[in-house]
Amino acid sequence: MTLSPLSLLIAVAVLTVAGVVIVRRFGFKPQEDGGAIGSLIIPCLLSIYLIAVAMGIVIGWENNRQAADDVVAEATTATDLYWSTTTFPSGSGEQVRRELRTYVETVIRNDWPEMRHGELSPAGDSALGRLRASVAEVPTSDQAAALDRMVARQEVSGLVDKRIERADSAQAHIPRTLVLITAITALAIAALPFGMGGTRTRAGLFWSVTNLVIVVSTVAALLFLDNPYAGLIPVESEPLEQALVGFDRIDQVTGRL
Repeated sequence: MTLSPLSLLIAVAVLTVAGVVIVRRFGFKPQEDGGAIGSLIIPCLLSIYLIAVAMGIVIGWENNRQAADDVVAEATTATDLYWSTTTFPSGSGEQVRRELRTYVETVIRNDWPEMRHGELSPAGDSALGRLRASVAEVPTSDQAAALDRMVARQEVSGLVDKRIERADSAQAHIPRTLVLITAITALAIAALPFGMGGTRTRAGLFWSVTNLVIVVSTVAALLFLDNPYAGLIPVESEPLEQALVGFDRIDQVTGRL
């Protein structure tokens, strides 16, 4: 879920106004703070809110960290495959390396923007298909060559698996029921202090605003963690970019540059 600060601000303002209207409509009074509302309802709402927002943030954070680890593993697999091509015949090895570079570049250029919306690019699928075909076409003149190709095919299969994992993580999100529970309880907790009638002191207003800021901050953190590839701390393609740099270093070491 990709949210702009403006849309988040508008949503918070609308929900707060709606909450104040609802509270005033049902006649919540300051003196009721020590009755059933203050001693039972508000603590229950607060408990539900804290549990829901904590669960949501943990789920979102774990999704984010798992996605980051998967990208590192994918970059490692790509580097291993590039090293494996050094044992191929020159023509076949060059073809596989070219297709591997193209695939990694396509992932960075095309996949990453799409993953912010929960999808992968068709261009990435096509590039991976060409890479698999180039490895399958590597000639095997003897048993050693056949073994080298088998290792390379296993590494390509690893890239396929990592692509599937990226597709899954791009669609991973915090359960909508949990988000809904958090939003409803947050609305009540943020709006109740503003909905009380009677004279408001500066201290009371200060704590009401502080309460609103805390609630909005935690809900915003929840929403911004909903997609591992979007939000405030998105998973970046840096490991794959470093893999491309590593390809050049491998070429230097093996004398191809």
